[in-house]
Amino acid sequence: MRNILLAVFITVINLTFAQTADELYEKANSSFENEDYKAALKTVDKAIELDSLNVDFYNLKALSLYKLEKFQESYDTYNKAISIFPEKPYLYISRGNLFLTIQKYDYAILDFTKAMGLAENDSTKCFAVTNRAAAKLSVRDFEGAYE
Repeated sequence: MRNILLAVFITVINLTFAQTADELYEKANSSFENEDYKAALKTVDKAIELDSLNVDFYNLKALSLYKLEKFQESYDTYNKAISIFPEKPYLYISRGNLFLTIQKYDYAILDFTKAMGLAENDSTKCFAVTNRAAAKLSVRDFEGAYE
C-alpha cells in the first residue's frame, strides 16, 4: 500500500512540474538571450522531444549550436529543419550565414538565392539579398553582388 501511495505521489509531482514544449522553448530562448547557449541547447532539445514539428525549436537549436561553434551539428540541424519545413526562408538565411562563417561562399549564395525566392515580405527578401551580395563579394563576384 505504501508503494502505491508513493507511486501516486511521484506521478502527481511529475504532472505538476511537467512543462509544455512552448514553455520549454521560452525557457531555452531566455537562456539563449542571456548567452547561456549550453542551457538553451539542453532545454530546446527537450522541447523538440515533446513537439518535433515546430520550426522555431529547430532554428533555436541550430543557432545555439552555432554560438557554441559546433558548426557541423548546426548544419545538420538546419538540414533536418529544412527537410521538414522547406518553405521557411529564414532557415535558408540562417544556414547561409553559417556557410559565410565557415567560408563556404558558393553554398551560402545558393541558400540566400533560395531564400529570396521563398521570401514572403520585403524584410526577409532584403536580408537574403544583402547576405547574398556579401557572399558574392567574398568570391570577388562584384557584378553579381551589385545585381
